[in-house]
Amino acid sequence: MKKSGKRVKTRKTGRSASNRNSRLSGKLCHLVTILLTFILAGMLGFSFLGRYMNPENAVLFPALGYWAMYLWIANLIMFFVWLFKWKVWAVFPVVSLFVGFHCISTMVKPDFSEEKLPCDLKIATLNVGGFEGQDKWEQVHEILKYVDRNNVNVLCLQEFVTADSHFADSARESFRSKFKYEYVPDDEEGRMDLAVFSKHPMASRSIVRLKKTPSRALWCDIVKGNDTIRIFNVHLDAGGDAVPPSDAWHVAAKDRARQALAISKEVRRSKLPVILCGEFGDVPTSFSYGCIADVLSDGFDECGIGSASTNGWLSRTNYIFTDKNEFNGEFYVTSSLMENLHRPVMMGLSY
Repeated sequence: MKKSGKRVKTRKTGRSASNRNSRLSGKLCHLVTILLTFILAGMLGFSFLGRYMNPENAVLFPALGYWAMYLWIANLIMFFVWLFKWKVWAVFPVVSLFVGFHCISTMVKPDFSEEKLPCDLKIATLNVGGFEGQDKWEQVHEILKYVDRNNVNVLCLQEFVTADSHFADSARESFRSKFKYEYVPDDEEGRMDLAVFSKHPMASRSIVRLKKTPSRALWCDIVKGNDTIRIFNVHLDAGGDAVPPSDAWHVAAKDRARQALAISKEVRRSKLPVILCGEFGDVPTSFSYGCIADVLSDGFDECGIGSASTNGWLSRTNYIFTDKNEFNGEFYVTSSLMENLHRPVMMGLSY
């Protein structure tokens, strides 16, 4: 009997030790979750500063701006975790979600109607990615069908360049079948990767020289009736697949900042109403976006519907900006064409 009592006592001691370890693990997990909640909420709360902090002088806030959408989703998850546990800590992710709502409003808006209002001008922009892949001609035909289906007046393309010169010339001819006028300039180092095709006559045109970076911007004046409009087409340094906080991303971010500042100065000098299209290689919480948004109006903010993502579900890098004092945005939509093509952006304008 004594031996049996000792065994029972041993089992009780073992269970109590196990319970203490379990409680300690639970408390540690609880503390780690609280700490993670504070970190994620703070990171999202400060992500908006990425739009105002030049990457030449800072790294942290531009990097947070890059990850803003992912931080918003992470905070949403933390909110549901605390809500499920019915704990007061749910307040902190909720506050950060409201503070960081800017990153959602620049990406998604309720899509109540597919109807496109009448407008004076339809302009579209698309990064064709050098027509990479085995189905180059299918990509060209899909873009041309998109142009016909939406009656696009002006088409701005980025990465309109390929090592196959025969294909490039043939593709150019195909676009000429839909657009009577074009601006596909050459520079000292060979053909640029930018192209503008228009159904309306073109007047003046020029390459924008960007110091310390390759020339990746141009403008041309479109004449429609008695009105002349200056169209900018830009392609900022994408930086490959680099993401923060890598050095490659920081170098590309600094290049984009210099390019965006130079382009914004060129826009300010224009005496004509301006529409700017292009591939920024950066998100709406970036400094390069902020440089242009300071002088022009983001079309999606004005009249966008649905999702504005252009490359993947959470990546918006291609934009249309307009002179808000000169144009009224009627609609701004992003469509899907092919799996290996970026999503084209189209905006309808009245003036």
